[in-house]
Amino acid sequence: MARRWLAVGGGVAVAVTVVVPIGPAAAVAVAPVAVAVGANVAIAIVAGVTDLTYDIPKGFAVARHLGNAWRMIRGDKSRDVELLFDKEFAETVADTHWHKTQEVIWRDDGSMSVRCTVDGLDEIVWWVLSMGPHYVVKRPAELARRVQELAGGVVARYEKTSGKSATKAEKAALVTQPAGHKRHGGQ
Repeated sequence: MARRWLAVGGGVAVAVTVVVPIGPAAAVAVAPVAVAVGANVAIAIVAGVTDLTYDIPKGFAVARHLGNAWRMIRGDKSRDVELLFDKEFAETVADTHWHKTQEVIWRDDGSMSVRCTVDGLDEIVWWVLSMGPHYVVKRPAELARRVQELAGGVVARYEKTSGKSATKAEKAALVTQPAGHKRHGGQ
């Protein structure tokens, strides 16, 4: 039987028990995931074998199930994506194979485009935002719009806390223009 554990350092805590299939005759109960919100945050994950069983459906294939998901969450529609990375960040991005369909195109100015086909935009939008000001979404327009809305929300939050409003040019630079920042690691 799964056991529930709760580790908190302060604030509100939530405990969840998750059962993960590991084969036709066993399952792992990840019990619990405890999240405390407040001055301290603590997460505790405890796994153990239970007497629960799980049968993988006949014909199930992980690759077919995931399709061209960016990582694990397959969306409803396949989309061609193109991102342009500035020369200061291009090598950092090119150092990793991000997706099975990716194509890297180097440009004469040292910048680089990454093209891929993904099933859904929900995962890739967060990855794109993690690249900071070093990219421009060339396509699809829906991804560019979602990135712009989310980045605009970040700008608005900082404006609210600082009391200073960014100029129209500053806002545009955050979303559409790669900045001239150094690579990670100060290189």
